[in-house]
Amino acid sequence: KHYKHLFVFESEIELFILALSTIDLSEELKVYKIVLFDCVAKDLEIQIAMIFDQQSILEYLSLYEMFISSHYYLKYYETSILSLNELCIKSASVAIRNADITCFLPLLTHGQFLQNIPSMLESIPFQRILSQRKNKFENAIVVSAGPSLAKQLPLLKAYQDKAVIFCADGALSMLEKEGIIPDYVTNLDFTDLAMKFFQNKENLKQSIIALECATHPNIVRSLNAENCMIVLRNKALYQRFNLNDFG
Repeated sequence: KHYKHLFVFESEIELFILALSTIDLSEELKVYKIVLFDCVAKDLEIQIAMIFDQQSILEYLSLYEMFISSHYYLKYYETSILSLNELCIKSASVAIRNADITCFLPLLTHGQFLQNIPSMLESIPFQRILSQRKNKFENAIVVSAGPSLAKQLPLLKAYQDKAVIFCADGALSMLEKEGIIPDYVTNLDFTDLAMKFFQNKENLKQSIIALECATHPNIVRSLNAENCMIVLRNKALYQRFNLNDFG
């Protein structure tokens, strides 16, 4: 009762079966109070990473500690236990780092959102686009930057008039070289490095640029145009501003 979560590692799965046949742990397993791991599973590291990334577990990872239930295990499996403990510490460190528990990133993006509100109020309301363009096309194509994109460009060019094209900003320059005009260009960067993707302003006039509400203000200002749409996040922190037309 003193621990938020217990992770049990065992190589003999039969012992898990025996334990679960004598005691009902369904509720504890359902909410991750107890998590069972096969410590010889090939994808053990992936399993640990996925569990440690759960919000209910993540906030307690800094308190992680390995307990050995029996001297028998320590005597015969010390090397395996130390290796497993190292893996857990590594996975916990990665999860904590990615979560940014210092709250730096959430505070940064919220501050950028506040700076973007004036531009949002002057941009195209997201709900208007939905009402005007919903069900206009049966097909949509989502284009992202990647090594295989170049091979797909001839096919995309042939079908560009038969579908709505959503393009990530990083792929925009490749489409421009082929004369492909996307219907929507998306951006959600919290840094202003993506400004380089929007250098050719003339080619952007036929597309709607959809910016996430916490996009870096420098990008918003550089694209201060009639065809910009700043989309509000679907989270309570942002919804409380009652800017419902924009999200």
